[in-house]
Amino acid sequence: MDVDGASQPLYASAQELIQPSALQPLQLGIDPEHHCIVCKGCQCAVQRHALYNHILCSHGSVSRLPSNINTILDEHQVPQHISSPQSKVIPMASIPIIPGFMCTMPDCGAAGQFYTSFSHNHSRLAHPGILAKDCITPSLIQVVFPAKNDYQAWPVDPNYATLSTPVDYAPALDKMKHHDAQGWDDGRVHTPRDPRHVNGFLKEFGWLQITEGKNYKELCSLVEAPSRNNAALLPFKDKLEEYFSRIRPIVDGMAPLILRWINTAEGQV
Repeated sequence: MDVDGASQPLYASAQELIQPSALQPLQLGIDPEHHCIVCKGCQCAVQRHALYNHILCSHGSVSRLPSNINTILDEHQVPQHISSPQSKVIPMASIPIIPGFMCTMPDCGAAGQFYTSFSHNHSRLAHPGILAKDCITPSLIQVVFPAKNDYQAWPVDPNYATLSTPVDYAPALDKMKHHDAQGWDDGRVHTPRDPRHVNGFLKEFGWLQITEGKNYKELCSLVEAPSRNNAALLPFKDKLEEYFSRIRPIVDGMAPLILRWINTAEGQV
């Protein structure tokens, strides 16, 4: 599983930057979630202590920096230095979201764009004795701070990433989470009220009638990989594992609402 080729941005953040008028000529904004300075022109974040050098090296002149820059940054609680998160985070606007990899070790959350270099530079040094395949998993990431002396790639929460068009479905996702917390999910399978949302396969082959009203967690427990308990299926085990190992990175990199849409009648195209 090596994807060391160039990766193109596939997703965009559902978040918006705060753009004080004094910073707009420099194409600078402030992320409201992480309190990062984001350079829209360079598509990266900039540490506060490095802002002067960034403007000088990347934009040619620091004379355009407003005299009250520190007051603006203090107002929006921008710290002097920002460290990497230890888990998936809400992505920042104006920074490409691309496929990459993250470390799954507790309290780590390190991320990288390329499997080979990430496993060599991080896994081997930070977690010696643990095989890379046991602690590295595919993830959507953002290269937030690209500078070599302070390189940071962050794993991002796909719930807050959108495909190409800037559709903000984060409020819808939050609403669903709220509904679940209020007990709207009773744990049983229900046929969608809107016939357009009925999966054609389930309807045609009678699975809707079979699963209606059943506990979906109990149904999930019936789905398992072939084992010695059902030896007749063992010949299929290798083929199944090979198939799922190929599709898992694709599915893991897709936003949950996109997966839900695919599972509707409209998505069966």
